[in-house]
Amino acid sequence: MDYNEPSFLLLKSLADLDALPFIVISKDLKIIFCNDVALKKFSLTSESPIDRNLTEIFDGLNLYLDLFQSAIQTNQPKKISNAMILNRTTASFELFLIPSFSELYIFIRRSSLQDSQSTQMINKKEMLGNLIASICNNFNNILGAINGNSSILRTSTEVLTDKAVKDEFAGYLDLIDKSVVRAADLISQLNSFSAKVNIAFKEVDLNEIIKNLYIGYLSKLDAIITVDAEILSAKSMARIDPSLIQTSLRDICENAVHSMTIMRGNENSNLGGTLTLSVDHVEADKAYRALHPKATKSSYWCITIADTGVGIKKELIKKVCTPFFTEGKSALNPDGLGLSVANNIIQDHGGFLEIESELGSGTKVKLFLPEYRVYEPKKEKLDLSNSLLKSGNSAIMSGMAGALKTTGKANFVLIVDDDIIMRRVAEVVLEKAGYKVLVANDGDEAVNIYKEKYNSIAGVFLDNSMPNMSGIEAFYEMKKINPSIKALLISGHDGDNDEVKQAIANGMHGFVKKPYTMVDLNKKARELLGAS
Repeated sequence: MDYNEPSFLLLKSLADLDALPFIVISKDLKIIFCNDVALKKFSLTSESPIDRNLTEIFDGLNLYLDLFQSAIQTNQPKKISNAMILNRTTASFELFLIPSFSELYIFIRRSSLQDSQSTQMINKKEMLGNLIASICNNFNNILGAINGNSSILRTSTEVLTDKAVKDEFAGYLDLIDKSVVRAADLISQLNSFSAKVNIAFKEVDLNEIIKNLYIGYLSKLDAIITVDAEILSAKSMARIDPSLIQTSLRDICENAVHSMTIMRGNENSNLGGTLTLSVDHVEADKAYRALHPKATKSSYWCITIADTGVGIKKELIKKVCTPFFTEGKSALNPDGLGLSVANNIIQDHGGFLEIESELGSGTKVKLFLPEYRVYEPKKEKLDLSNSLLKSGNSAIMSGMAGALKTTGKANFVLIVDDDIIMRRVAEVVLEKAGYKVLVANDGDEAVNIYKEKYNSIAGVFLDNSMPNMSGIEAFYEMKKINPSIKALLISGHDGDNDEVKQAIANGMHGFVKKPYTMVDLNKKARELLGAS
């Protein structure tokens, strides 16, 4: 192909000016040029489409091959309206076919009807996302109040001398705590629905995601669960939102744990099993794509999560990705959301999910993510003996117990939360830890209190979701008063969004996630105040 040919340069310039995807194909329908807009629009940056058949990349165009051939043979321009060029999406486009000597130039534009419908859909998704986020924040406040008061009651029962009564209370409090954890997990899954409106794609090594998952969750599982993790020595690069992918993996791992424990019933003595994670490289050639029709890219990273749990019936496997599907209390979908959320997230990343399961023999969930860079994979066992990874439950519990031993110094701590119950819970927890407490019910009041008394305030706990002035906005106002302010942000959302990261980079000392326990808050207070 002559890239200096005048008609090519003119049409390419027009496409670039209007930000339109522009593709050039040969007479045998091989792609010989793609502009940057097309590469980004159709997620082709991780693999070159050059010299590949047009319908191999755009499988929906199989329906229009006769029009392509007609344009080439008659040397006459053609227009294709409302074409669904990718079978995995419902987006429709207008295609303009312009023949030139031995090539066919293709302009691609969203159809006007699709643009209108897409705008409406985006607005609906944003409204739904905002509604979900608001509901989740309110529920997190309620759970925070329940969890905080449960923690306070638990410490209060330590003075009881009657062991039977003490054990009875402990049993009730354990039920409350387990219910709060389950509700918090459900809220986290709902938050994933609202979060996926804005996906922050980054180049990430999937091996690091597995390691972080092990450190933050898998290493803390009960001893009856054996974890076997196998990663690759070379980097397994993919363009993903690491927070969403890690959340998806954790949800699936939690379902796997449930299938080996609570799904077997409390009376079953055969509790526990093996949870296996692995990362593999998959070359999706024609033979592979014939067996796996969802595979549209040339190569993938496959993350496999396998368990030795109860498994599910084969006839239910196709249904478990349906939201709120709980028929038979499937081990994969105990609350009706986890696998549905994970499936949607993987699809939004251009990947797909496969499930293998047999009743009584366990389940294997495979997550396929498009490869971003190609490496020669070589497997190595993840060293679970590393001191950083092997942080067992006993060490964690002893650390939490130590967190209750405060210095007892009379430091003023300012609690800022628009929810009166959460303010009261935090106030009681910190007072019991030996701190003097000031409270404010919104950001404006907090800034005014801080302006007047900042010399006697050792630290500030800021709820982020408040009317008029958010916690982060209040932090920046307080920082103008005292550049050395010590502050912690509290929120029901995860602390890895850009706004929170920016606040931490600008001096915010950390993040506390709702719902928190007495131990959580006390430990964070100690970390914040140090020896002050």
